[in-house]
Amino acid sequence: MLDELMPVMAAIKAGDKARARRLLRPLLENPTAELWYVASQAVEQPEHEAACLQRALALDPLHAKARTRLTALRGGAVQLMPPLPQPPLEALTLPLKERKRRRRGLLAQPGCLLLALFSALAAAYFVASVLGLGIAGRLTALLSGVPPVREYDGVPVDQLPDPALVVPADQTTSLRAGQQEMQVLHDGYVHEYRFEASAGSEVAIYVQFLSLTAKAVRRNVAVLDASGQDARGRCQRDAILQDGSGIIFTCRANQSGTWTVRIFGKEGESSGAYFVSVERLGGGL
Repeated sequence: MLDELMPVMAAIKAGDKARARRLLRPLLENPTAELWYVASQAVEQPEHEAACLQRALALDPLHAKARTRLTALRGGAVQLMPPLPQPPLEALTLPLKERKRRRRGLLAQPGCLLLALFSALAAAYFVASVLGLGIAGRLTALLSGVPPVREYDGVPVDQLPDPALVVPADQTTSLRAGQQEMQVLHDGYVHEYRFEASAGSEVAIYVQFLSLTAKAVRRNVAVLDASGQDARGRCQRDAILQDGSGIIFTCRANQSGTWTVRIFGKEGESSGAYFVSVERLGGGL
């Protein structure tokens, strides 16, 4: 793997990120945390860098370099998992046999065992949520009491031509230009984001999933104009990455008011951790 990465790193060092991305694409068919960390250095936009770092951490939550860089990128405001505790000083100085004896004593205490079990379950739930696995969604539905939508007006959602347009949202969030929102979306739920746009302004709407199972995000995202009409036909659509995990809409607002982005969660297509943001390209927001 190191030999394959050397040309990529050389291209990054030379400032030729486009070449680095071309070299990375075939390697990412068999992704590793280190590959996604290197990919984070080959993209141009901070949000794309964050997406690559999140994917690295989804594969290896303990990848130190990815965690450190993502924390710095977010200004310390976002962490996927709490930082690992530093070992006490005595753990660095006690003889090995003494450390093992103390560790066995600690694990023998019921409270420590329960804490270890809870930590393991929390870590498993976190990974399942990031990866968009159905078991995380079912557990969330059980704990929240809000069931996923399986049919709308008597029609199974799998048979709806555009569920992102019609399924009621279980979460609605206001979004400002330049703000980035990160969430986890489970199968059968809809997240909705609203932002203000003025007539004649041009905006870019980014939706990028970090889940390795999100493969068809494009058909599960809808954009509504200020009158509540589907605006996708008036927007240019592009992919962020080439694996179907994200979509960019570039739209020129035909009227002033509140626009809406709706994201439908579908297992295997658009579920798991993701980020959404709106950027002003011209005019006003």
